[in-house]
Amino acid sequence: MPSCYDIYRYLDDLIPSSQSEEWDNDGLMIGSVAECRKILLTLDPTASAVRYAAENGFNAVITHHPLIFRPLKSISDERVIRAVKDDIAVMSFHTRLDANSPGVNDALAAKLGLAGIEISGMLRIGNTDKCSLASFAHSVKTALNTPEVTYGGPGKVSRVAVLGGSGGDYIKEAARIGADTFVTGECGYNTLCDAADAGLNVICAGHYHTEAPVLSLLRDFISAAFPQTVCEMYESYPLEVI
Repeated sequence: MPSCYDIYRYLDDLIPSSQSEEWDNDGLMIGSVAECRKILLTLDPTASAVRYAAENGFNAVITHHPLIFRPLKSISDERVIRAVKDDIAVMSFHTRLDANSPGVNDALAAKLGLAGIEISGMLRIGNTDKCSLASFAHSVKTALNTPEVTYGGPGKVSRVAVLGGSGGDYIKEAARIGADTFVTGECGYNTLCDAADAGLNVICAGHYHTEAPVLSLLRDFISAAFPQTVCEMYESYPLEVI
């Protein structure tokens, strides 16, 4: 049975820290020498996720968003205290998983059924059957099981660029590489309007829901190398839509 450190070293090789942005803080958040029999995979290291891991015998929590992003000035965070007390390793793969191939954006492109996927920096671009923007937006909503999608643009869809999370800064790049449609999690209202005026369709399908497909990819990574370790995915989306 692998240790928690074995799991981290394996993932650290697959998703190297050299790809992390300078401002980021990801990697091993809390270490543990325990055998890693059960792993909880979740996008966000929420208090409820850490509590669930502690109450159900998980040895590690693996997340996309970091547990510790800024330096701690005191140890008062319930999540940190609970993880340390229950000997649960926490490891986070943030911007390095955005940049990695395969990573967040490969998982998103695959979830949307894009064909002939190409890599352009952080973006992934691929083809879909030509359709209306409204029709494609509905298919995105269904594929990602997201409660809300906003979209705008001139209409027809056939060449789609994707970037999970906050992708407003990449709209010009999506147009430059030949996309007629850009799917991301969220971007500013004015950015969305400007892109539509410039002839680019933009679909915002939610920060969480455009990144969550990567959890299946992480599960596959781990299961391939450590089939005896159980992986479970945890829904950490905290919001309701009315």
